Amino acid sequence: LLVVFFLELFVYQKNRDWASRFILMGVGVSALAAFVHISKLSIHTWFNYIDLSHVFMAISSYLFYLGADKSRLTLRRKGTRVAG
Repeated sequence: LLVVFFLELFVYQKNRDWASRFILMGVGVSALAAFVHISKLSIHTWFNYIDLSHVFMAISSYLFYLGADKSRLTLRRKGTRVAG
């Protein structure tokens, strides 16, 4: 996560692109999921730390998807060939 964070932060500082913001938010939420899992933070007996960390992982996956989708749109606008 640290490598992705610093590389994406470099890209964001260079381009100020929304896609990079979504990727950075996804990395942050992934780190939150890891923190919840490591600290075993549970809300309820039936909704424990494993469930809660999976919810955060799903949110981070969606943010990574949005970042990838926005970056494809940005590349298309710039005239770069994009597969798919």
